[in-house]
Amino acid sequence: MLKFNLPFSLFLMLTFSCSTSVFSQEKTVNLPPGAVINIKSYVSIDYSYKLVEIPSSEPLNYIQGDFLKEISKDLADMKVNAPESYKYYTIAQAYYNGLSNKVKTTFTIDELWYIYYYDQKLKNQLQDIR
Repeated sequence: MLKFNLPFSLFLMLTFSCSTSVFSQEKTVNLPPGAVINIKSYVSIDYSYKLVEIPSSEPLNYIQGDFLKEISKDLADMKVNAPESYKYYTIAQAYYNGLSNKVKTTFTIDELWYIYYYDQKLKNQLQDIR
């Protein structure tokens, strides 16, 4: 019985450590207040490969999008009833507004949201691009 339990226990420990290592020290997340990550359904996407496209992007072709389009109608209510969420989304909007048009041309709004939530290193790199 010990022969079965030891390998099984090691397998469980390895599986658990692999699933939680997605959010190790190098990966911090920036989720809205109260949001929880379902590690089983989380898929890590590395958008840093798009950084090489930025120098050749045409910022004049940038199509302005609404970064808060999904929640903009709820902002007024949020301001009164959920001040932490309101602060989170106003900071997110300021982040988006501060990005260069080259970045906004290269990345979609959905990609920028993913980066804002899950890839703080890339988020910071994008802020520095002019």
